[in-house]
Amino acid sequence: MGRWSAIQNVKVTLYESWTDALERYEFLADWVIHNLLYANFNKTVNIPYDKPDLVVLEDYAYAATGRVFHIAENMAILKYKLKKHGVKYIIVPPTVIKKFATGKGTANKELMYENFCEETKTKINLTISPKSDTIKNPTSDIVDSYYICKYGYNNLTITK
Repeated sequence: MGRWSAIQNVKVTLYESWTDALERYEFLADWVIHNLLYANFNKTVNIPYDKPDLVVLEDYAYAATGRVFHIAENMAILKYKLKKHGVKYIIVPPTVIKKFATGKGTANKELMYENFCEETKTKINLTISPKSDTIKNPTSDIVDSYYICKYGYNNLTITK
């Protein structure tokens, strides 16, 4: 099995609720920063370690509908916090990730999932949503995240 052949180190934690959307976005951005900059998940003991060379973020899906403004607000706070902490990041369009994963820039969730299962020999939907016949969140988000990470690892270099 290669470096990208299995999902590992997945942790689920229940957190207190927030009072409004902005508080939630800030909490999420702080959570990301904490996990990027500290070696453990215990917020009471911060053991700093080297910053990542680069964080790869998926760009907005400009044809998307629904809660696009919420996503933009959330992303803006995350970008601000990354910059404030000196973490370099780049934005990659969803079409680039889809083409990298499947060879087709317009790939749907099902094709992305099929390629993920074939590549990793893991059918995470059977664990996450065993009664569902369709690919939905969080499965599709995990698949996207896998390919965003892999794209960054395989295609991007940073000179210090």
